[in-house]
Amino acid sequence: MPASMPRVLRYSGVLAGLVAVALQTGTFALLGVAPSLPLLALAFCGVAGLYQIDRLGLFAPEDRINQPARMAWAQQHRRGLKVSAGVLLVVAFAMLPFLQAATVAVGLLLAVVGLAYVLPTFWGTRLKGLGSFKPVVVAGVWTLGAVLLPALEANLRLDQPIAALGGYRWALLWAATLLADYPDREGDWQAGLITPAVRWSRGRLWLVGCAPLALAGGLAAGLAVGYGDGLLALDSLGYLLLLYWLLQTSPEAPAFATRLDAFLLWPALTAGAGLMGWL
Repeated sequence: MPASMPRVLRYSGVLAGLVAVALQTGTFALLGVAPSLPLLALAFCGVAGLYQIDRLGLFAPEDRINQPARMAWAQQHRRGLKVSAGVLLVVAFAMLPFLQAATVAVGLLLAVVGLAYVLPTFWGTRLKGLGSFKPVVVAGVWTLGAVLLPALEANLRLDQPIAALGGYRWALLWAATLLADYPDREGDWQAGLITPAVRWSRGRLWLVGCAPLALAGGLAAGLAVGYGDGLLALDSLGYLLLLYWLLQTSPEAPAFATRLDAFLLWPALTAGAGLMGWL
């Protein structure tokens, strides 16, 4: 599927925005509350806008080695990316008055971290350049955006079930963040980005990435069967399918990282099943 995706979807950051929406809608479904359309709009526009800023390649010399096709596409559509990123970020900010104050506060904090990830805002460097801490920061920010923001917007108590859901989602996002760096290790090394994918062997990287995914998916599947929770069963199936795919697929395969991102759309199936009342 990723190889046949339109380039605008693969290269522009739109896929990342769709992943943010899928994760949040999946959270709303698992929490049993109606989704917030302003929050979903904020998630899509904010994430896609930040990714489009990153796609411009102004502060990402590693992309010239890691993503030459994407860089060429971005250069060809440079003006369009600038306009699109500006529009998306304006729309994202326009959603703030429609959200809870706590949601806005946490969302703005996550936006600052996101900007610091793609732009050299702290001491002339990017959070992306923190090496070993990169996957920790990325997985943590995505988890907060995917779980904490929907919980805050729904005025839910931040108790143990919310924390458990956060840990469950973190396992998925940790695996995706850690393993997606493997195809980029050459360019990252040359740019001085010493990520775990650069430092570790493939076997160690897969063990550290897949172990939490297997644990979270297995526990969730067990709980789903035990409590008769169809939505959680469907959601955990995505974890197990991703785990199977990761163990069967070479990271050297074309569009490996894009295929990995596409798996993160699975929670949209959970949300769809919940909204339709199928499970």
